[in-house]
Amino acid sequence: MTAPDTTQPFNVERYRKHTWQYTIASINTSVDVRVEGSLDNNTWGNVNAADATTQKTANGTYLMWSEIHVRWIRFVFVSEAGGTAATINVKYKGGQ
Repeated sequence: MTAPDTTQPFNVERYRKHTWQYTIASINTSVDVRVEGSLDNNTWGNVNAADATTQKTANGTYLMWSEIHVRWIRFVFVSEAGGTAATINVKYKGGQ
């Protein structure tokens, strides 16, 4: 991902545990990310129980995880501050 956007949704109806690994490069000031889930692949909600968005201020590899039973899930590059150079490489793993 080279700009704020969403990944293609993954059909995860047989999984309840979700892990995302994402690597941020060329960060300027910060990037905001979150994971969203859906039951119908049309309307989406934050899988974070506090409805929080995660902000990162340094390049690196990070993990996000959730135990939620949804039918669809996607990763969202919400925004970036300080420039437009940030990139995010995203990988997904589901289980159980």
